[in-house]
Amino acid sequence: MLIDNGEEEGWGADIRLSLKEITLTDSFVTYEAVSSHEGKNVGIEFILPTNKPGNEKSPTQILTIKACGESSDNLLMLLSKLYKLKVDTAKHFISSAKLAFVDLNEFAKAKFGKDAVSHTDAKEMKLFFETEDPDDYAELYVNINDKEHWLELREKDEGYRKQVIKFLTAK
Repeated sequence: MLIDNGEEEGWGADIRLSLKEITLTDSFVTYEAVSSHEGKNVGIEFILPTNKPGNEKSPTQILTIKACGESSDNLLMLLSKLYKLKVDTAKHFISSAKLAFVDLNEFAKAKFGKDAVSHTDAKEMKLFFETEDPDDYAELYVNINDKEHWLELREKDEGYRKQVIKFLTAK
């Protein structure tokens, strides 16, 4: 596992996990990412639709995040620690949740007719954490590189830390 120490952007809570398994069906691709940190496995699963957004005016799609058992609980604890939030070891990662996301490369192609950045093998996405309470809104970047077998969780803004942890914690 790699943890970005924040020298470039000013905060240190971006992590890269190894892709353990990629499963493809007609409708979805499932990414299971697990790495070891301080003797414990940390992990998460993302299930993305394989189709492009159906509405050209809205590039937003829905993905599912799922827990990978104890490794996801460990991820929640690690993120809490990196985010400098109180770590409650009795808390658990949510079993699953649906999130809106935008594939940033597809968005740039649709909006501007070109790739967002210089060509990369990574799928770059922005996730939107939304609940009925507008104060709980947050965003997070997720980058997935099939060829190099990694998945990154990257902060959009450190001001979203508390909301991200709240969303990922089982009630």
